[in-house]
Amino acid sequence: MRVSAREKNKNRRNLLRRRLMLGDTVISTGLGDIEKSDLIGLLMDARVRYIESPTLRMTVRKRGQEHERGEAGS
Repeated sequence: MRVSAREKNKNRRNLLRRRLMLGDTVISTGLGDIEKSDLIGLLMDARVRYIESPTLRMTVRKRGQEHERGEAGS
């Protein structure tokens, strides 16, 4: 199946938008100055614990929502 140039551009824009959003999220949580390898390790470790624990998922989600609300109020 061939993807049109318009569709490729749309996909690239969406990927760029997502990368920028994730980068902004890392910075807003105070991790913007952390070494890349440290951030990768931190995320990989958190991913394992997050997948294994429904309780942790609920706690993390709540903390994230509180952070987003606080950001919106700034």
